Amino acid sequence: MTASRRRLLCLLALPVLAVLALGWPTWQAWSHYAGLRPVFATIVPPGAEGEYDGARWRLLETVVERAPSDHLGRRIELPEGAVSLLARFKVVPGPTTDLEALRLCEGRLRDPSGLIWTANRLSAFQPASKLPDNCGWSLGDPQNWMDMTERKATPGEPWTFELNFVVPADAAGRVEPELLLREQYPDYLRFRR
Repeated sequence: MTASRRRLLCLLALPVLAVLALGWPTWQAWSHYAGLRPVFATIVPPGAEGEYDGARWRLLETVVERAPSDHLGRRIELPEGAVSLLARFKVVPGPTTDLEALRLCEGRLRDPSGLIWTANRLSAFQPASKLPDNCGWSLGDPQNWMDMTERKATPGEPWTFELNFVVPADAAGRVEPELLLREQYPDYLRFRR
């Protein structure tokens, strides 16, 4: 092989090596980032079901309350300008659904500008409810504090739950509920209203 051919081969190999040298670390960094955060939303249209972790998920309704009551019928004092938004969901786990992962699901609201509010579990702003506040597990009956029976979602059976959020009153009409399971990152569900 002549010297000019060797130089030509080196010049042709140089862009390929540059792409590999820059592309490989970038791909690894993106994979690491996406594995730790919700990145890709599956948009669920109003009234439709979304498929996620082998289960069917549906937003049943959202209810905005300016003066919610707790389990004892007392009015909950919300911060000024805030409202309580209850998002009711139904999930039907499939045979491949990780039922333990359902216990760790996260609920949040996102507005069009990207602001996020997380669900208020076990807070002073938790209104009275007859439904569990978890995607697949509850301890006892929400209406009977003496009942400490563990309840779990089972494959093929609908599980209805609700999540409570405290949001600014002007944001309540434009936020969209989201559900996330860490084992499914970077994918998550976003429900249109």
